[in-house]
Amino acid sequence: KFVRGDAIAGIIITMVNIFGGIIIGMMNGLTVQGALKTYAILPVGDGLVSQIPSLIIATASAVIITKASTKTDLSREMVGQLLRQTRPLAIAACIMMVFAIVPGMPKVPFLAIALFLGPLYVISKKQAPAGGMARMAARANGRPGQAMPAGRQAILAAPAGEQGADTPQPARAGKRETAQQQPEKMEELTKVDRMSIEIGYQLVPIIDPKSGSGLLDKISSIRRNFAREMGLIVPPIRIKDNMQLAPQTYVIKIRGQEIARFSLMPLHLLAMDAGAVTTKIIGEETTEPAFGLPALWIPQAQKDAAELAGYAVIDGPTVIVTHLSEVIKRHAHEIISREDTQKLINHVKKDDPAVVDELIPNLVTVGTVQRVLKNMLQERVPIIDLPTILEAIADHAQITKDPDVLTEFVRGRMARTICLQFSDEEGVIQAITLDPEFERAVAQSIANTNAIGIGHGATVTLDPAMVQAFVEVLAKTMQSTVSSPYDAVLLSSAAVRRHIRSLIAPAMPEMPVLSYNELVPGFRVEAKACLSVTPTAASTTA
Repeated sequence: KFVRGDAIAGIIITMVNIFGGIIIGMMNGLTVQGALKTYAILPVGDGLVSQIPSLIIATASAVIITKASTKTDLSREMVGQLLRQTRPLAIAACIMMVFAIVPGMPKVPFLAIALFLGPLYVISKKQAPAGGMARMAARANGRPGQAMPAGRQAILAAPAGEQGADTPQPARAGKRETAQQQPEKMEELTKVDRMSIEIGYQLVPIIDPKSGSGLLDKISSIRRNFAREMGLIVPPIRIKDNMQLAPQTYVIKIRGQEIARFSLMPLHLLAMDAGAVTTKIIGEETTEPAFGLPALWIPQAQKDAAELAGYAVIDGPTVIVTHLSEVIKRHAHEIISREDTQKLINHVKKDDPAVVDELIPNLVTVGTVQRVLKNMLQERVPIIDLPTILEAIADHAQITKDPDVLTEFVRGRMARTICLQFSDEEGVIQAITLDPEFERAVAQSIANTNAIGIGHGATVTLDPAMVQAFVEVLAKTMQSTVSSPYDAVLLSSAAVRRHIRSLIAPAMPEMPVLSYNELVPGFRVEAKACLSVTPTAASTTA
């Protein structure tokens, strides 16, 4: 910034001196040509000389900045940087020689500089192989999947000229540091990103902020929204290219495992029928990745026509962001870690230290709190009101340490939040109830696996035929009574709620299951159907 401002000021001063000199010369009897010849040369020379301090400052700043990432002293680092690249020295020496033979130019300074750069070029040329070998080692050590063999590492750690010596020689300081840092670099390669997006090479341009896609800003917005609405701190999401993917394909991963993938069509938009389409349009049929809705790929020129026909039209980056948001919702319980839980607890401790001091570590561990938060996120219950959650755990931790049981107590404390989540604008909750006989059968089949040595708490040992019949009749009832799982809940008693949820989760993970204890005054339940399931038959009563 200083160099730029100084250069602008120098240009302005030079122009003022030129025009001022011409005017003064003409006022003293000189012609325009004479005044220009006399006064134009002086300001230009003065301007060039005045830029020398700026050049020195810029050079010194560059040296300081490049020095910040190394551990060697400044003098060695400067010499190493000057001699590391041979081509600039050769080019500078040639330019100085050309200036020296130009008529009218001072020969002695240019010849002196050229004679100074010549030996530097020779010295740096001799040291180039060693520098090239070091750079090759750095590239091999820093690139995943290209670790250098042990023999090559040993050669690089030895002094130059001693690779074949039988007697070990002390390695140079810089090379010894590289050898000592090698295990640390290898450990870096074992790290797994908690969340990442891998893209094919044709999708790389949409990551560039200059492309105008706004993908990075939209992903940052998703993380803020989840923190504000769900209380979940979504970790930074790494976006990287993967040459092994199809050119237009992207893959969303959690902890290195693929969760979802989709392929975009370049120069096309995704048009979805949201139920308001009046006129069908022509396009390539596909399925929207976030919600599985039927959609069409249409050329960008048809955007206005598709919107007029009632389609919801989105571009490629928005497809990725929407897909990513839905993946985070469905797998939030896999994202939250103990470290995240500890950070959330530390944040609560700033304003409510009493509940934290009472709870941890006297009653439960951070791992138990994490399990409770996982259970709630798995059923899409917000954990934003963490002080209330911790208070509920503290109130019941003396009774049980089972995270699943503690989750039920927490849900009872968060009943109003749960009801608000699944009610409409008039406070009506559409529900499907269960026959008491089926609930009784589920309750009788609950077994404590801790008692038999498995160690997973209580589980349901219901007849598989009855479970299958229950899931099938529930799915048929949902299709005939409501449009989607988000429009209705399954009601059961508090004693079997979590077990009912475990039965339907593999087939219907989006179906919310509430207990009667979680219903609070101010909300009205509208029963759509009652499910009755027996080992031999299943029925629905509307």
